[in-house]
Amino acid sequence: MAFMTNNSSSIAHPKTAWIFDVDGVLTNPEAKQVLLTAIFDELSKRLQKGEPIILNTGRSVDFITRNILEPLSSRLSNQKYMEKLMTLAEKGAISITFDDSGKRIITIDHGMRISQELQDEIKAIVDQQPYSDTMFFDKTKQTMSSIELKAGKPILLFREYQKNLVKILQNLLKKNNLENTMRVDPTTICTDVENINVGKSLGVKKFLKMLEEKGVFPNEFICFGDSPSDLDMLKELKKQGKKTIFVFVGDKEQVKNQDEGSIIFSDLHSDMGTLSYLVNHD
Repeated sequence: MAFMTNNSSSIAHPKTAWIFDVDGVLTNPEAKQVLLTAIFDELSKRLQKGEPIILNTGRSVDFITRNILEPLSSRLSNQKYMEKLMTLAEKGAISITFDDSGKRIITIDHGMRISQELQDEIKAIVDQQPYSDTMFFDKTKQTMSSIELKAGKPILLFREYQKNLVKILQNLLKKNNLENTMRVDPTTICTDVENINVGKSLGVKKFLKMLEEKGVFPNEFICFGDSPSDLDMLKELKKQGKKTIFVFVGDKEQVKNQDEGSIIFSDLHSDMGTLSYLVNHD
């Protein structure tokens, strides 16, 4: 990711770096796409001001490209601004960056991949009822397995089935002697089976390393999330000594008793909460 390197203080020390989870933060959680297209306008405004953005997500390259990167790119006055955007897909196992012409660069950490045999076992479970009624196995993932809410299905029903699915998947890992190298991570609309080394903190570490290599040192970081696992972004940034605000757009009860001194709870939830904050904090 090649940021412009000149003597401008605004380039080396942008006011803010923005870190976004995607599902339920930029996208509508049930429609699973960006319905509030003004979000793209807010993101493009910040890129054109020279403020770095990272999309830190469990989503696949295919999903992110189609639903976020292409619509965002189309709103920019010059493709060079895409170089200020970094995407960590599949929870940090895959990175998407851009050169100064807007050309996309994809890097995959092959050491994070789970075996095809395990993927097949997981898919066989999900293809059966009751799970097949509300969820599906995401075939676009390259390093992990994700069981996702079907579009239009109620989240509450998904979560009810998810509770038992998590137990089954944890037993599957134990049966295959993988409980020390793999984990099950349930989120708002998805259940992931992944390498223990991936996660939102890995995405933050890679983002900070990239910024440091380019001589870019934001004055503050503002993160957005809607699931308890998203708070790993806040924890990692504070561990690294960064001034950080975390905007939580999910159900407050999910993160009660957490470090509320650094957490802002939005009155509106999901994508509406994100857009409201961006519009009112230019």
